[in-house]
Amino acid sequence: MPQSTMDDDSLVSAVLHLVGRSRAFVHQAEAALDEIGSLQDERADRVVEALQLTLATPPTPGTLRHVEMAASVLLRSLSGD
Repeated sequence: MPQSTMDDDSLVSAVLHLVGRSRAFVHQAEAALDEIGSLQDERADRVVEALQLTLATPPTPGTLRHVEMAASVLLRSLSGD
């Protein structure tokens, strides 16, 4: 197998794992936001705010959703879709 094909396969694998993990973490963070936010405890305001920022829609640079979106775009381009 040529080196570039092995590199492509390695990159696809790594990006695929990143997409999966980032999507899973988005779901976990959304659940945490719902749970902690529903308590309406002012002591958790900074945590709620941080979760809201990292889950911002549309994705803004530096957010978890931005990482997931960028990785998804790269994965689609690597797989030729």
